[in-house]
Amino acid sequence: PVTTFDEEALVAVNEPDDVLLGQVLAYYQDTLVRTPKALDYLQSRALRDPELLAHFRLGFCDRTLGTRIPVRQLKSGRLIRAQLTRIGILKDTGHELLRGSIVVPLKDIKGQRVVQVYGRKMGRQSRKGTPDHVWLHDGGEHAGILNIEGFVPRQKVILTYGIIDALTLWSAGFRNVTSTLFQTTLTDDLKALLADRSIKGVTLALPRSVDANAIVEALIDLGIEVHQAVLPKGSDLNDIACQADDPHAALQALLRAANWLCGPGHQARQEPPSEAAQTPASGTPQNEPPKTPDDAEHHQVVIEHGDRRWRVRGLENNTSHGTMRVNILVSRGEAAAYHVDVIELYSARHRRGFVKAAANELDLDEKTIKSDLGKVLLHLEEVQDERIRQALEPATATAVEMSDEDEQAALRYLRQPDLLDRIQADFDALGLVGEKMNKAVAYLAATSRKLRNPLAVVIQSSSAAGKSTLMEAVLRLIPDEDKLTFSAMTGRSLYYLGEQDLAHRVLAIAEEEGATDAAYALKILQSEGRLKIASTGKESKTGRLTTQTYEVTGPVALLLTTTAIDIDEELMNRCIVLTVDEGRTQTKAIHEAQRRRKTLDGLLEAARHDALVHLHHNVQRLLRPLHVVIPQADRITYADHALRARRDHQKFLTLIQAVALLHQHQRDVKEADLDGLRIKYIEATDADVDTASGLAHEALGCSLDDLPPGTRSLLVALHGYVTAKAEEQGIDQADLRFTRREAREHLKMGDTQMKVHLRRLVDLEFLVVHRGGDGGGRRIAYELVYQGEGQDGGRFLPGLRSSTTTQSGRGSRPHRSGSGRPSVGPRSGGGRGTEITSNSAADNASSRIEPADPPERSIGPSKTKPAEGSY
Repeated sequence: PVTTFDEEALVAVNEPDDVLLGQVLAYYQDTLVRTPKALDYLQSRALRDPELLAHFRLGFCDRTLGTRIPVRQLKSGRLIRAQLTRIGILKDTGHELLRGSIVVPLKDIKGQRVVQVYGRKMGRQSRKGTPDHVWLHDGGEHAGILNIEGFVPRQKVILTYGIIDALTLWSAGFRNVTSTLFQTTLTDDLKALLADRSIKGVTLALPRSVDANAIVEALIDLGIEVHQAVLPKGSDLNDIACQADDPHAALQALLRAANWLCGPGHQARQEPPSEAAQTPASGTPQNEPPKTPDDAEHHQVVIEHGDRRWRVRGLENNTSHGTMRVNILVSRGEAAAYHVDVIELYSARHRRGFVKAAANELDLDEKTIKSDLGKVLLHLEEVQDERIRQALEPATATAVEMSDEDEQAALRYLRQPDLLDRIQADFDALGLVGEKMNKAVAYLAATSRKLRNPLAVVIQSSSAAGKSTLMEAVLRLIPDEDKLTFSAMTGRSLYYLGEQDLAHRVLAIAEEEGATDAAYALKILQSEGRLKIASTGKESKTGRLTTQTYEVTGPVALLLTTTAIDIDEELMNRCIVLTVDEGRTQTKAIHEAQRRRKTLDGLLEAARHDALVHLHHNVQRLLRPLHVVIPQADRITYADHALRARRDHQKFLTLIQAVALLHQHQRDVKEADLDGLRIKYIEATDADVDTASGLAHEALGCSLDDLPPGTRSLLVALHGYVTAKAEEQGIDQADLRFTRREAREHLKMGDTQMKVHLRRLVDLEFLVVHRGGDGGGRRIAYELVYQGEGQDGGRFLPGLRSSTTTQSGRGSRPHRSGSGRPSVGPRSGGGRGTEITSNSAADNASSRIEPADPPERSIGPSKTKPAEGSY
């Protein structure tokens, strides 16, 4: 019978083979997301990382491909099926080759074209003889590379035997992993990529039953250092992960215990550990210098004397010259014997006991063991001296080298005229919708870490509103070497960081409440740019108590989040407070973004996120810590009526510098000479000041009165609600009463938040409480006495002084455009004027938030006219 084909065809006739294969693999990817059984299988195999599917473009073949292709009775169906058979997707019988399999595509060494597809059958096969592993092109050496992104130039790579093992390591957090594709030799593609990326080390994580000699020899020929992780007998990496409560910890312990096999400048052991033999090579001449592959990563020292192999661990735990307590193992290859013990090498009694026991176990003369142990001790002293010296040196950040291609791409990005808009668009592409001002200010604050006085930001919102999402999105675009993130901090934890660990970095703390004990240190760090503490400690040689000084230098850009409505006043003075949009429109946009991420388009977009993040890391690395000069400083205006404006003004200036610093590759780098010292700097432009002014109007303008941002938002919303309702009822605003329930239902705000903000508005006399009416006197109603006069919502508009100003008293006040329109901005009081900007942002400002004069009575409408200007 002819099958009715109503759906749109998955593929078209006469498509190139590469395009056709890509369309089929995309269909398999979409199928995996829609198949709970396949997703459960991945969970059961400890493949639980949510990014795994997108990164490896995993799919599932559920035998439904034929329903998306025209039937054989149609010419188009015959042509497409013939092409799929030629490619290998369909068998000659018309069945799908990969049916019932998890599908893993493999690309060429350039990462551009799929050259092989691997299928892993799920569970036991009902038909005897059905293979668990299926290949699209099965025959000879398997082409393609798994996880090309894991080959970071001049770094190390973990090499597994099976593909599921590699996915297991990646899912557990080890991203520098690839597979031999079930080969006991290195494929040509793998050799080429190892050489092209100048990989310096490979850790083999192969089952014991796999003969790795050919792989080791190939790595030796490439000049690559090799380590071997010894897996339990009869187990692979996936078995270990499935059986462990914490797969990451179990696999990390296995990799850290890997044995050194060979490396540049060292002779390889004759064979790697295997199921048959795991003993070192023998036959080294007695008079040859000891071989000492010092594996700092795994904290062990290996020394070979003749047929004796000495392995020492725990040396790093000895932090002074007066002790050397280590775990020491000596083995003899020919006799397959060993002796291991924990001893204090500086104790003659411990050495005598070890020599006697080791000589007995290895069937050697005590003089031989004693001589070896003496040489080991002398070598360990040299190693320990070097380690202690390095530990006492100030830590320096390792510069990340960029390829020429990456550097040019980052430069092109930084030279875009609409750079800040492009950054906003990239935030949207990464899934952070809305919050335009917050994203810009937080990103600039993170960028300001390269200035002498960086910004600090506190992101405030209700629980689940998205404050952590905003901070994580910003941190994602900052390179790992330039940020430190903590969930909580103890009171003195900052003092004991390395002296340069915080310098020009972003310090992010998940919740401000988690840093309560460290609040004092954070305030000092922001104000003075350094921390210094005197603490009591023991002297290493004498053991006497002495006063030791610990110092940590900044500057550091600080990012915090909090759900607290009342923020510590001293901390808020030092930070820019950003409030997350909790409105219904933003919630709707978030829902749409969440739903999109669950679609195939969203899955494919997530796969492109890594490239976008990599670009931004390089962008940040190209920003130099230059000085920024503001030539327009004498024309910049800011409110001076509040004491805290002294610090807020500095934040505004730093915001201007951060904008200019971000655009440094669009500015000329100038030099100034100071007594022979050349100082490099860039100059902020009027456009930089305008950009910072627009951001400061929202981010800093709200800090110039006693209303927190959340309370101010409620006040503005209440004014709109009361005004509209009074107009609808045809009464004056002063005669309108509303209850907390009415406000809560209209504004869609939680009861706890509403009570807190209303109480604050009552205390500041923006609202008047009325009791009585229905309910026997227990009913509470509110009257809004705030009139909403003004043009700028009570916020001062910082920026450049207008070129047309009139002199008045001790200051000058610019006129706004338009006949009869009032000038804007707060007054300092007592006739003193302030210099105010006349810019486009003011024309779109919201209603002024004005405090009412204190009423003469505690209840009843207030007829007193509010004072002119802000307070």
